[in-house]
Amino acid sequence: GWSGNKVPSLSVAVREVYQFGAVIWVSWDIPVQQLSQHCGDPDCAATGINHRGQVVGISGICQNAVGNQSATHAVLWQNGVPVDLGNLGGTAWHTPMAINNQGVVVGFSDLAGDQQGSKPNFHAFEWVRPGPMHDLGTLPGDSFSHAFAANRQTKPEGVSDAPGLASPPPFIYRGGHPAHRHPLAA
Repeated sequence: GWSGNKVPSLSVAVREVYQFGAVIWVSWDIPVQQLSQHCGDPDCAATGINHRGQVVGISGICQNAVGNQSATHAVLWQNGVPVDLGNLGGTAWHTPMAINNQGVVVGFSDLAGDQQGSKPNFHAFEWVRPGPMHDLGTLPGDSFSHAFAANRQTKPEGVSDAPGLASPPPFIYRGGHPAHRHPLAA
């Protein structure tokens, strides 16, 4: 996850007083450990971990709590070392949500034209080492998509949002594209 520290925030755009950093907690007998900052960014947060100890998250400035410019970079921490996962062309909202045990990372990232994150236009992505990010698109007529998990078969799972749709149903990506707009079977 993430935790505030005692370093004053560089951002005047938000209520955050202190910077925040990505942290990992392994067990009761080991203290919480802060992960390395990426690219000199003052703020970062971990958003997912797998059984191999690989951590994914965001890095940027505390512009909007966690999101927007706080997600200037999508990051994978491999043995504590940050690796930039790239993006889909925008300037913000580059957010890995999960990493499976095979190291496949999924999440969402803005496309070009996001106007410094003020006009989000994110699509779900999949990243497989060595990269780059792969845009998973949306269902026909939708504006946004998010991938939240990669199952054991490394098929991303997520949602595609139609304009005004309050509760988009989940889907599985098949062949690199959203498969359907039907509730997933458990």
